[in-house]
Amino acid sequence: MKKYLLILLLVPVLAFSQKLKTKKDRILFDEKEVAIYKEPVRDQYQLFDLKGTKQFTVEYKTMMEGKTIINQWLLLTSADESKKTEIPYEVLINSLSPSRIMFHLLSAKYGLFDENGFNASKIETFFNTQRESIGDKSLKTKIETIATKKEKEDKIARYRPIVKMDGTIMFGGTAGTNIVGKAISSNYTAFGNNNTVNVYDLDNIQVATANATGNMNNEVEVTLFNN
Repeated sequence: MKKYLLILLLVPVLAFSQKLKTKKDRILFDEKEVAIYKEPVRDQYQLFDLKGTKQFTVEYKTMMEGKTIINQWLLLTSADESKKTEIPYEVLINSLSPSRIMFHLLSAKYGLFDENGFNASKIETFFNTQRESIGDKSLKTKIETIATKKEKEDKIARYRPIVKMDGTIMFGGTAGTNIVGKAISSNYTAFGNNNTVNVYDLDNIQVATANATGNMNNEVEVTLFNN
């Protein structure tokens, strides 16, 4: 029963998606021409009625951080370019055509045009509807993502200890500038158990001792002091 119900629910969507097609610079419903479109630049489409009157422009937008897609949306501009609005990019049909995916969304979900052409009333309502700026929201997310990534990298870099020739301990690897203490070692003896390194903080308080065990695995025994 559930399978039959699902099929019944999908029939209108599937039928609608099959009706809308693109051919050269035309949008068709059941092979009937209903609109003209032009692509002045990649991923931007200007839509006209069959008399050549411009109705609106739709443009695919995306925000990426590296190779990761943060968000995808459509920016629509009214015919006189006085109004702009953004809607989520949704793929409601199985198609490899970007234009057909966008046109189907605008027709099936928002009703901006159908087999009878453009719907002036719905277009006006569409552009008068207040919506959040997906572009601004996506940019904020990207900035936060970059900041979080940098914070993690900074933390990792800060705790990459290195001991200089004079015993100075620094965090941040070879390029680090954060001095955190000093290490004073005993004279080294190969495979000896008396090779010791005493670690001091910036107040010259001993915070740890590291002793080489002298075994073949070069293991080190560390003692921490809670001052």
